[in-house]
Formats: sequence, C-alpha cells, structure tokens
Amino acid sequence: MPKEKFFKSIILIILMILMFFTLTGCGKKQSEEELSKEKLDQEIEYLDTKFVSLMNMLNNISFTNYKVTSEKIKTEKDESKENSLDSGKGSQSSSEEGSSSQSEGENGSNSDSNSGSSSGSESGGESSTSDSQKENKMFKLTEDNILSLDSDTDIQWDLIKKEIENLYSIWTTITIDMHIAGVNSSDILEFNTILDSLATQAKEENKQGSLDNLSKLYNLLPKYLDSYSNNQIKKSILNTKTHLLTAFCMVDTNKWEEMNAELLKANEEFTTIINNVNIDKNKKLNVNRAYLLLKETQNSIEAKDKQVFLIKYKNTIQELNMI
Repeated sequence: MPKEKFFKSIILIILMILMFFTLTGCGKKQSEEELSKEKLDQEIEYLDTKFVSLMNMLNNISFTNYKVTSEKIKTEKDESKENSLDSGKGSQSSSEEGSSSQSEGENGSNSDSNSGSSSGSESGGESSTSDSQKENKMFKLTEDNILSLDSDTDIQWDLIKKEIENLYSIWTTITIDMHIAGVNSSDILEFNTILDSLATQAKEENKQGSLDNLSKLYNLLPKYLDSYSNNQIKKSILNTKTHLLTAFCMVDTNKWEEMNAELLKANEEFTTIINNVNIDKNKKLNVNRAYLLLKETQNSIEAKDKQVFLIKYKNTIQELNMI
C-alpha cells in the first residue's frame, strides 16, 4: 500500500508539472499573438495616415492654415547695378548719334577704342551675370485656402515619389506581421501589385492614375483589419473613410453621381458608429461633428463645385482622424 501511494503521488506530480508547462506555453503563445495584433493595429494606422497624406498632396491640400513661400528680394547693390546699366545704355545711344558726324579717321581711332571698351564691357557682363545668380530670397508664411487653390499645378512630385519608395521597405515588415496575424495571402499580394502600379503612375507624374491606385490601396485596409480584429468601431471608421476617399479621388473626373453614391455609403457606415453604445465618451463630440460634416459633404455634391466639395472633405477627414 505505501508503495502504491508513493507511485500515485509521483504520477500526480508529473501530471501537474505537465499541465503547468502546457498552460504556460498557451499563455505565452496567446501573448505573442496579442502583441502581433497590437503592432499590426499601429501599422495599419500608419498606412491610413500615409495614404491620406499622399492623396492630399496630389490635390495640394494641407491640414495647416498656412504654408511657407519664398520670393526674391532686391538689395541696394542690385538697384545700383540696374541704374548703372540704364545710364550706360543712355550714354551709348548719345555716342552713336555723335559718331555719325565724325571723319573716317576719327571713326577708325574710335573703332580701336570701342574695341577695348567692348572687351571690358563683356568681362563686366560676365561678372554681372555671376552676381545675379546669387539671388536673395525671403521666406514667409502665407495663408493657405482652398477657394484660391490650384490643385493641378505645383504638385510636389519629388516628395511624393520619395514617400512611395519608402513604402516598399516598410511594407516588407508589415507583410510578415500580417502573415502571423492570419491575413489572407491573396490580399497581401494584391497590395504589392497595386503599389507597383502606383510607383509607375507617380514616376510618369500621372495625378489621376496615382489617386486611383492610392484609393485601391486604402480599400485594402478594412479587409486587413477585419481578418484579425473584433473592434467594430475601428472597422466602421476605416470603411467610412474608404468611401469618403474614393469620392475624393474622383473630384477631377466630375463623376458627381458616383461620388454621391460613395458618400451615401459613407453616411450609412457611420450610422453604426453613432448607434454604438461602446463609443468612448471623450470621443462623443468628435463623432457627432463627423456625422454632421459627412452629411454636409454629401449635400455639397448638388452644387457640383470642386472647391466647395474640397472644403467639406478637408473638415470631415480631419474630424474622422480624431476619433
């Protein structure tokens, strides 16, 4: 009997040890999955911000009310050079009029003299040219408003190309995290295909082609979030912004009916957030403001005015970013 009790005790201890290690391993695995999902949340938020920023840059829209501009300023030295050039032109004209009454001999001597003067003038011209290349510029803040905006000119293509190129290196890391979180492989591969198309359009400085591809990339974000997260509020916000940005990317095409359809979907999606009882109380004001701004954006379609729509879009997307 004592031996039987001893063996039973040994077996019980072994079983307890095995259960301990099993539970510890499960907890560790669960912890790694949670950390991976939290990291992926941050990466999707980063892509969200980056795509919106690039779309805004393609329409020269900034969330700040001022922008830095530069203009050339004249110094006293520049003004004195201009005055000396003007007086030189006047004396040259007088000299030409007086030379017509002089003899051929005098003309010959003047020719030698003018030859030397001409060479001196040329060297002075070179000096003037080198000085003029050193322009003095003054930088100042100017008010940035949409109503006086020309969204088709002065696009910062060099900066846009740089940002798109940076996406390639960042996406490699995000891809690994997505595979760990169980995101659909075909959706991940679709991102690569669209990103290549975006790079091509940006290289050719094709504004509409770049906007279309950025809109397609943004449309993938709700799919990624839906594959691993149960956060309904985050999903609804992403879906709302997806429809709003799809309409925004069509603003140059004058497809007002299609834009209206997208904004209708955005409003319907956002209604689920309004009715969600789990919304953070501190975000309630932002939610109400975003709801009203979305309605105003949809109503602005009736005017079929690009600048009016862009004003409504800018205010709405800013509010949605704060939820």
